[in-house]
Amino acid sequence: MKRATFTHENRIKTRSGQKTQTRRIGANPWKVQVGDVLALAEPTQFIREVSSTETTDGSVMWSRAKVFYPDTNEEKILTLIGASRKKLFARKDPYKPAIARFMLNDFARHYIRITDIREEHLRDISAEDAIAEGIEVNEDSRGCEKWFFSSLWNSIHKEPGKAWLDDPLVTAYTYQLLEEKPC
Repeated sequence: MKRATFTHENRIKTRSGQKTQTRRIGANPWKVQVGDVLALAEPTQFIREVSSTETTDGSVMWSRAKVFYPDTNEEKILTLIGASRKKLFARKDPYKPAIARFMLNDFARHYIRITDIREEHLRDISAEDAIAEGIEVNEDSRGCEKWFFSSLWNSIHKEPGKAWLDDPLVTAYTYQLLEEKPC
């Protein structure tokens, strides 16, 4: 399963339903299609192995692990099976906090389903799309949605060729937050 990585603020907006769209530079850089489910990446820290079950030859089949989520200050017990467990313990220091993009998919608590994908130039964004990107507006700021979005975009994308005025080709992903983990 692939991961969708957002800033802390945009993870919160996605979880609350305020953000249902994101733009990425290039032609479908996530390499997904409509209907695909992605894990919503968030920082995690493996705390400790709680328990495990071994086979008769001594190899571990599965482990129960305690995980900490600094975004929400929560701890959770998860079951890791086979490759996921091996991937965790193969890390140089499995107890070191992992930033969102290095999170194990098994540690994900939230998932999104891609409902639309389209390529466009950045500055072709509509006011409605800017709001779907999580831009907050009130009665006094109606009509300024694109301006607010351009400010947000430029605060994230400072490299030449990626700024608002450069009008790069982007892929707009529309998604919905799933209520529970997909099978």
